[in-house]
Amino acid sequence: MEIGDHIDKYIVTEIMHGGMSEVYRVMINGAPVRFVLKRLKEGATEEQLKLFRREMRILQRLKHIHIIEVLEEHYDDECPYYVMPSCNKSLADLATTNDNYKKVILSLQMCEGIRFMHDNDVRHRDIKPQNILIKDDIVKVADFGLSRFVDRDTTTLTSASLAAGTLGYMPPEYSKGKFKDGTIQGDIYMAGKTLYYLFSNGGDVSNVRINRVPLPIATIVEKATQENPEERYSSLTPIIDALNKFKSSLEAIDRQPKSIKEIKEKYQKGSSEYIEEIYKHIISLPEESMKWGNSIRQLSKEDLIEMLKHKRDCINTISNHFMECIGNTSDYIQFDDIDQFVRFTQYIISVNKDVATNQQLLTFFIDLSVNYNRWPSMSILSSILNDVVNADPEHYKLFIYNHKSQLREMQPNLGLNNNFNSEISRIIAK
Repeated sequence: MEIGDHIDKYIVTEIMHGGMSEVYRVMINGAPVRFVLKRLKEGATEEQLKLFRREMRILQRLKHIHIIEVLEEHYDDECPYYVMPSCNKSLADLATTNDNYKKVILSLQMCEGIRFMHDNDVRHRDIKPQNILIKDDIVKVADFGLSRFVDRDTTTLTSASLAAGTLGYMPPEYSKGKFKDGTIQGDIYMAGKTLYYLFSNGGDVSNVRINRVPLPIATIVEKATQENPEERYSSLTPIIDALNKFKSSLEAIDRQPKSIKEIKEKYQKGSSEYIEEIYKHIISLPEESMKWGNSIRQLSKEDLIEMLKHKRDCINTISNHFMECIGNTSDYIQFDDIDQFVRFTQYIISVNKDVATNQQLLTFFIDLSVNYNRWPSMSILSSILNDVVNADPEHYKLFIYNHKSQLREMQPNLGLNNNFNSEISRIIAK
């Protein structure tokens, strides 16, 4: 068989690996969708034919989102075959990533598929990362060539079939003549080794080192891979429960605000996740002016304004938290931090349309700038006041008048280029 050859209506586009079977990636009449076609090799033995047909029967029985589905089958052909969806990844491909949350989600899906298989009296006997396929972030347990039905399989396995198991993943009892029995505990052993491989970033499963995986996974692996089958889990359910607890703990950690450094490393600048994490960071800052100053200093004007625009409905919450924290801070506020706070106020007012909140911010930071006699902050405030009076004189003229004594104190420190405009100067001169 070569690329371009036909198997009925299917055109071979890629020749893939296979044991007693031939595996091809195929398409239909040039359509963009690809499938995988698995066919028994020509000249197969009677035993291999029985095994292949058993694999087809098992897959027809196991209808589950996390088990590979059969789209079409030709059971009685001289060289029987069946067609499956094409999956572009397996768990083996994701082992080197550092996203433990994604790994635990996929592990849960794998275990759900295996549990369903066990509930339907099927034992897989060849669980490993390469046989746990992924299509559109959905796990599909695959390659049931060594699987068996419990209590009703008459097909026996020769020593050649036994050799098809995967060293490092096979439980020790399978190498002692117990492979034909195919127990739940055998599958659990292999699932444990698969979890180890995934969370150890591709570690050697023949030399399990528990300290290479997160503690919740280490606990699962240690029990699942006990040498004595009776000391392993009796079903997938406690493994699924443990994985769900690990998932919840990761979610709780993810809900914790990240540092600005972590946000910049983990998320693409300007993305919705990036903006959301900045908001979570800002809104969680404590009553420590230095932490506020450091955070605002690490973020660009663009970052802060984009966050405020995307969280426009939360601006009052941000502003109130901001003023409350700075107002209640117990430490002396550094001069440069005051400048950072007034710049942040400028960004808030440029986005916010709520006059009352904006005037509260201005009152707060006029007081702070005057009390600390911070000239750069006063210059920024004069620019803000010039802008708001020009844009909305009706609402801000009275505000200027009510704060004229403080603005008079500021005026000598502003310099020629940063002074109040003529309208503000006229009001505070009265």
